[in-house]
Formats: sequence, structure tokens, C-alpha cells
Amino acid sequence: MESKKKKISQEFLTLSVLTLITVLVWAGFEIYWAYNKSTIEVDVRQQLAPLDPKLDRETLKKLQERREISFEELFLNEKEEPEEAQEITPQEEGQITAEE
Repeated sequence: MESKKKKISQEFLTLSVLTLITVLVWAGFEIYWAYNKSTIEVDVRQQLAPLDPKLDRETLKKLQERREISFEELFLNEKEEPEEAQEITPQEEGQITAEE
């Protein structure tokens, strides 16, 4: 009976040590993944991407050629209709035509 208790005690000790090793490895992996996991959202990562330092000269030329609109042109002449504007009136249900 003494040897049977020793055998059970030895098996229990082996099982306990293996369980302890498993728990320690599991906890180690969880800590590792917690530190290495990115908490930055995809949108923010795209915004943080480095910019290309080369400027597109063609686009810069187009921007320089843009016409400036003054305050008066924007707000004071709202009542006047542009010459190109056409009045759109519905003729029949589902149809829209332009009158000149």
C-alpha cells in the first residue's frame, strides 16, 4: 500500500509540474501578444502613413492657374443668374427637359 501511495503521489507531482509549466507558458504568450498587439485603428494608420516628399509639378501649375473669386462675386451678385443657366421644368411625370 505504501508503494501505491508513493506512485499516486509521484504521478500527482508530475501532473502538477506539467500543469504549472502549461499555465506559465500560456500566461507568457498572453503577455507577449498584449504588448505587441496594435491598438491603432486602420483609419489612423492610413493617416499616419508617411507622405511622398516629391511634389507633382503639373498639379501645382493647375492650382496656380485657378481663377480667384472675390467676396463680391460670391455673395453680392447672387440675385443675378448666370448666362449659361437654364430653367428646368417637368413636362410629364418622370421626364425633365430644359427650356431655353
